Amino acid sequence: MGSILTGSAMSFPRHHPFVKMLLDSVVQAYSDPDTYAILGPSHMTRVARNFSGVENVLDIKPTMGLNVVR
Repeated sequence: MGSILTGSAMSFPRHHPFVKMLLDSVVQAYSDPDTYAILGPSHMTRVARNFSGVENVLDIKPTMGLNVVR
């Protein structure tokens, strides 16, 4: 999978579109209670890629609306 994002430290202003996208996608991703692990780093990474339009999360720039820290 390459580089992934974790949710261990996040800070967003109120009504940030990435947070909305992340929460909206939880409903789709969590359709089966036995697959709750899908909501971990792989889910956050997938949403960040969709949000930014970048394949490698290390290429996400703050100007794209996310600030990824290595």
